[in-house]
Amino acid sequence: MRHFLFFVSFLVMLSSTVSAAVIIDPSGTHTQSSNTAGISKEKKQKLSEVKKRLKSLRKHGSADDRKLLLVILSVIIPPLAVYIHQNELNTKFWVSLILTFCFWFPGVIYSLLVVLDAI
Repeated sequence: MRHFLFFVSFLVMLSSTVSAAVIIDPSGTHTQSSNTAGISKEKKQKLSEVKKRLKSLRKHGSADDRKLLLVILSVIIPPLAVYIHQNELNTKFWVSLILTFCFWFPGVIYSLLVVLDAI
């Protein structure tokens, strides 16, 4: 959940930085705004802070959050959860895909077993 919140704040900061830096004239040409020098420094500092937070989350991120998201994804889209967990298209992914296409529920059970490292 923390990853999602930091990602959203990163996108908001990035979009506000881009919109403050360029103004479009009615003629269609791009011009720099008059106060972008002061704003861009502040935005760059905030952006670097967000990047530092994201890096620290990657290093110290909770494995429980990742497991929880994979379990939820296993119920919704089982083969995708297996692919993200395994990080490759291997036989576990293909078995999950076939079971999901056949009856969906066996695909969910198999995906949960793979994600929870029971298999």
